[in-house]
Amino acid sequence: MFISKNEAEGFIKKFLEIKENLAAGLPANLDPVPNNYYTNSQQSFIFRREFIDGLFEGVDANALRVYYAAHDDGEPTLVLVACKVNDDDTLAENRMASAADRAGSQHPKPKTDTGGFTKETFDLDADSVNTELL
Repeated sequence: MFISKNEAEGFIKKFLEIKENLAAGLPANLDPVPNNYYTNSQQSFIFRREFIDGLFEGVDANALRVYYAAHDDGEPTLVLVACKVNDDDTLAENRMASAADRAGSQHPKPKTDTGGFTKETFDLDADSVNTELL
Protein backbone atom coordinates (compact mmCIF):
# COMPACT_ATOMS: atom_id res chain seq x y z
CA MET A 1 0.00 0.00 0.00
CA PHE A 2 1.40 3.37 -0.97
CA ILE A 3 1.11 6.30 1.38
CA SER A 4 0.90 9.98 0.51
CA LYS A 5 3.77 12.41 0.89
CA ASN A 6 1.87 14.03 3.78
CA GLU A 7 1.49 10.68 5.53
CA ALA A 8 5.20 9.92 5.04
CA GLU A 9 6.18 13.32 6.42
CA GLY A 10 3.81 12.79 9.35
CA PHE A 11 5.42 9.46 10.21
CA ILE A 12 8.91 10.97 10.00
CA LYS A 13 7.93 13.97 12.12
CA LYS A 14 6.47 11.62 14.74
CA PHE A 15 9.74 9.66 14.80
CA LEU A 16 11.71 12.91 15.27
CA GLU A 17 9.38 13.92 18.10
CA ILE A 18 9.76 10.55 19.85
CA LYS A 19 13.52 10.59 19.41
CA GLU A 20 13.75 14.13 20.78
CA ASN A 21 11.64 13.18 23.81
CA LEU A 22 13.67 10.02 24.42
CA ALA A 23 16.97 11.89 24.31
CA ALA A 24 15.66 14.55 26.70
CA GLY A 25 14.45 11.98 29.21
CA LEU A 26 17.39 9.58 29.32
CA PRO A 27 18.89 8.96 32.74
CA ALA A 28 22.41 10.32 33.22
CA ASN A 29 23.72 6.87 34.19
CA LEU A 30 22.43 5.03 31.11
CA ASP A 31 24.86 2.44 29.75
CA PRO A 32 26.87 3.65 26.72
CA VAL A 33 25.34 1.26 24.15
CA PRO A 34 21.67 2.23 24.62
CA ASN A 35 22.77 5.83 25.13
CA ASN A 36 24.48 5.76 21.70
CA TYR A 37 21.32 4.33 20.15
CA TYR A 38 18.96 6.93 21.58
CA THR A 39 21.19 10.00 21.26
CA ASN A 40 22.68 9.48 17.81
CA SER A 41 21.94 11.97 15.06
CA GLN A 42 21.01 9.39 12.43
CA GLN A 43 17.97 10.38 10.42
CA SER A 44 17.99 8.21 7.32
CA PHE A 45 19.85 5.52 5.41
CA ILE A 46 20.78 5.37 1.74
CA PHE A 47 20.73 2.10 -0.18
CA ARG A 48 21.82 1.98 -3.82
CA ARG A 49 19.44 0.18 -6.14
CA GLU A 50 22.07 -2.38 -7.21
CA PHE A 51 22.37 -3.49 -3.58
CA ILE A 52 18.60 -3.83 -3.27
CA ASP A 53 18.42 -5.69 -6.61
CA GLY A 54 21.24 -7.95 -5.40
CA LEU A 55 19.11 -9.11 -2.49
CA PHE A 56 16.60 -10.52 -4.97
CA GLU A 57 19.13 -12.26 -7.24
CA GLY A 58 18.69 -16.03 -7.20
CA VAL A 59 15.88 -16.07 -4.65
CA ASP A 60 12.11 -16.47 -4.98
CA ALA A 61 11.13 -13.20 -3.30
CA ASN A 62 8.57 -10.49 -3.94
CA ALA A 63 9.09 -8.08 -1.04
CA LEU A 64 11.71 -6.42 1.09
CA ARG A 65 11.75 -6.77 4.87
CA VAL A 66 13.40 -4.04 6.94
CA TYR A 67 14.62 -4.74 10.47
CA TYR A 68 15.59 -2.07 12.97
CA ALA A 69 19.04 -3.02 14.26
CA ALA A 70 22.11 -1.69 16.07
CA HIS A 71 25.86 -2.07 15.78
CA ASP A 72 27.79 -3.36 18.82
CA ASP A 73 28.39 0.22 20.01
CA GLY A 74 24.67 1.02 19.84
CA GLU A 75 24.75 3.00 16.58
CA PRO A 76 21.43 2.37 14.79
CA THR A 77 21.32 0.60 11.46
CA LEU A 78 18.84 -1.29 9.31
CA VAL A 79 19.01 -4.86 8.02
CA LEU A 80 17.31 -5.52 4.69
CA VAL A 81 16.22 -9.02 3.69
CA ALA A 82 14.35 -10.20 0.61
CA CYS A 83 11.22 -12.12 1.53
CA LYS A 84 8.29 -13.92 -0.04
CA VAL A 85 4.82 -12.70 0.93
CA ASN A 86 1.90 -14.98 0.15
CA ASP A 87 -1.05 -13.86 -1.98
CA ASP A 88 -3.29 -12.88 0.93
CA ASP A 89 -0.50 -11.06 2.83
CA THR A 90 -0.76 -13.36 5.85
CA LEU A 91 2.75 -14.82 5.78
CA ALA A 92 6.19 -13.41 5.00
CA GLU A 93 9.16 -15.76 4.77
CA ASN A 94 12.71 -14.44 4.55
CA ARG A 95 14.58 -15.59 1.44
CA MET A 96 18.34 -15.33 1.17
CA ALA A 97 20.82 -16.62 -1.36
CA SER A 98 22.86 -19.63 -0.29
CA ALA A 99 25.82 -17.29 0.15
CA ALA A 100 23.99 -15.43 2.88
CA ASP A 101 26.44 -12.55 2.67
CA ARG A 102 23.88 -10.38 0.91
CA ALA A 103 21.64 -9.22 3.72
CA GLY A 104 21.82 -5.58 2.67
CA SER A 105 24.31 -2.82 2.34
CA GLN A 106 24.39 0.82 3.21
CA HIS A 107 25.88 3.39 0.89
CA PRO A 108 27.66 5.61 1.21
CA LYS A 109 27.00 6.19 4.91
CA PRO A 110 23.94 6.88 7.03
CA LYS A 111 22.68 10.43 6.94
CA THR A 112 23.61 11.90 10.30
CA ASP A 113 22.21 15.39 10.18
CA THR A 114 18.66 16.63 10.20
CA GLY A 115 19.24 19.21 7.49
CA GLY A 116 17.99 21.84 9.91
CA PHE A 117 14.59 20.17 10.12
CA THR A 118 12.67 19.68 13.32
CA LYS A 119 9.62 17.56 14.00
CA GLU A 120 7.52 20.59 13.03
CA THR A 121 9.36 21.62 9.85
CA PHE A 122 10.38 18.34 8.20
CA ASP A 123 9.81 18.43 4.42
CA LEU A 124 10.31 15.22 2.45
CA ASP A 125 10.87 17.11 -0.83
CA ALA A 126 13.63 19.25 0.66
CA ASP A 127 15.44 16.49 2.57
CA SER A 128 18.48 15.78 0.46
CA VAL A 129 22.01 14.89 1.43
CA ASN A 130 25.32 15.58 -0.27
CA THR A 131 26.86 12.12 -0.19
CA GLU A 132 30.31 13.52 -0.94
CA LEU A 133 30.30 15.06 2.53
CA LEU A 134 29.53 11.80 4.32
